[in-house]
Order: sequence, then structure tokens, then C-alpha cells
Amino acid sequence: MTSLRFDRALLGFLGVSGVFAAMSACSASNVAPPRGHAGSTGTPGVGGTGNPGAGGTGTPGAGGTGTPGAGGTGNPGAGGTGNPGAGGTGTAGVGPAAGGTGTAGSGTAGTGVAGTTTAGAGGSGPTLPLCTTKITAASTQIANFEDYDGMMDPTQYGFSFGGPTNGTLGVRSGFYAYGGDSTLTPPAAPTLMIGGGHASNWALTEALTQTAVSSSSYGEGMGFLILDPTNGYKAGCVDASAYAGITMYVRGSVPTGVFSFSLSLAESTETANLGSCTGTDAAKTCAAPTESNIPVTADWTAVNVLWADLMGGLSGPAMPITVTGSDITSFSFGAGLQFVPEADGSATYIAAPGSISLSIDDLAFIPK
Repeated sequence: MTSLRFDRALLGFLGVSGVFAAMSACSASNVAPPRGHAGSTGTPGVGGTGNPGAGGTGTPGAGGTGTPGAGGTGNPGAGGTGNPGAGGTGTAGVGPAAGGTGTAGSGTAGTGVAGTTTAGAGGSGPTLPLCTTKITAASTQIANFEDYDGMMDPTQYGFSFGGPTNGTLGVRSGFYAYGGDSTLTPPAAPTLMIGGGHASNWALTEALTQTAVSSSSYGEGMGFLILDPTNGYKAGCVDASAYAGITMYVRGSVPTGVFSFSLSLAESTETANLGSCTGTDAAKTCAAPTESNIPVTADWTAVNVLWADLMGGLSGPAMPITVTGSDITSFSFGAGLQFVPEADGSATYIAAPGSISLSIDDLAFIPK
């Protein structure tokens, strides 16, 4: 088991704030998942250019002294999560050391003192659109959590999947939680845990208890990041089109009795976030395909989600997505609080206080 410390900027790619808005507007049985987004593009640093030093006039036999060339300063590259850009390079002077050029004096040649140039800081270079490169899943296992050591913070635990054999490196993955209600005092936030699994030692659990609610309350969700080891562990992409869907074991206690499962795809991600969706999250014309209303009970139960079961995905206005298992950038789970009328006879519904617990284990691709 290895630790995986996530670049938190990656969570911005997943559109968590948009997910909150969408989920609060929906019934608890249809919780929208987050979307994976790629980071902004850093500007490469530009190196300065050293000015040549002016050579002195040498007295016969004595060399003149060149004036040092002033080194320019490169502008630092802007931050971001793109591929590292090369630092700026100063123009070398001619002389014993790189920098300014001393002009020879008459007599014995004068020596120019080398000018120095400060290189611009390397910026984050251009980031390619999502799924420009992708890892083809070569094995079925996604996660069974059995290499967890029982002590690590679950948000720092990472695992590999999609390699030549189960549990080997194709991509790296780890978890994040979202949901609760940050408008409350104190805020309500879900907790991730790794505990007893399905016929095994470990499974992933997310739990949330809300004794108070607001119009922003809706429930909880958790997601699995996909990180590409061939691109500095930035946002990655998996092609699982050789499989028919995903299987998992699930148990929990959810007020609505159901949960949802979603795939974030390059096609469901805004172009502003390096996806290929021509719509926007705000207009709800970019949407991740989802299967909603999956029953959950207190007993471990096998759940199979076929690609054809994932509905409602949009890649732009009036552009529904047909899921094939390709271009997967993350997958997520949602469970909602029960919504009730705000008052007797009211047409406005609000989440009722309650507790949610959802456990996931033995995720794998389903062979065709």
C-alpha cells in the first residue's frame, strides 16, 4: 500500500460546487455526481537576456576591463497543473564566462567581466484536453482495499488498477467526499472511513449525520479520482470499453433507501475544463451519465451497473451521451436525505434531518 497525496486543485476539475447546486435542486433519490475537470494552463517563464559588457581600453601591455553585462530577469511562469514548462534562458555573453561580452582593449586584450542572466521560473506548460491520451484497462479489478494498513487517513490512501493483472499500475486512484451543508453552524460534513468489508477486512464507507438542515442540504457523495502516471499523476482517463459495465458490493443505511452511481466522462465535461462538452454546467447542458434509485440495505448486496444503464448524460444542448465505457475520468456515488414539504400544504420541499451511511467494496469491470 502506498500513500497518495492529491493535488487539491484537481478537485476543481470535478465540478463539486456545480454538483451541490444540482443535488439540492433534485430529490434525494437522484443525486448528481461530480465531474472531473482538468487544471488551468500555466504560462511558461520567459528568460531574460544579458547585455554585453563594454570592454575598456587597454594600456599597452595591460588589459582593459570590460563593464559587466547586466543579467535580465525572467518573469515567473504562472501556477497551474499543466505539464511543466521550461524555464527562460538568458542569452550568453562572450567571454571567460557566459554573460556580457568584454571588448578587447588595444595592446593586451581587455577582459570583459561576465554578465549574468537570471532564468525565468518554469511555468506549468499547456495541458492537453481530457482523454487526449488514455489508459486501456487490461484487468478487471478496480478496488478491494485489501492493501490498506488500518491506520492511514482514507483521503491519503491510493490504489492502482487497470494494469496487466489485478491491482497493478494502469492508473492510480483515491477518494474524495462531498456533500453535507457548509452553510450550517457548525457545518455538516461527511466522513470517509475504511472498515469491515464484504467477506474481507476492508471496505470504503462514507457517513453523514445532520441534526439541522437548510435549503442547501441534500445528502452526501464520494468519488474516485483517476490519475495518469504517464502524465505526472494529473487528471487521467480510462478506456474500459472492452467491458460491459461495473460490478460492486454495497450496503448502508440511507433515508431514501436508494443510492446513485455516475461516470464522469470527457464528453460530459465543459470545454472550459478541457472536456469536449459544448454546453455548460450552469445551464445543465453538461451532465454525467447516472443510474439512480439503486436499492441499498443493511446487508452486503451485489450491484451490477451496465454501461447501457447509465442515462441522462449530456455533451451539450440536446446532445445525449451513449456510454460505451471509454473516456472515463472519474466515478462517484451519491446518497440523499429524505425531502419533505417545508410546511403543511407547501409545494416547496426541504431535506429532513437524518443520517446516511454508504459502504462500497469489491469494485470490478464486468467482462463482456
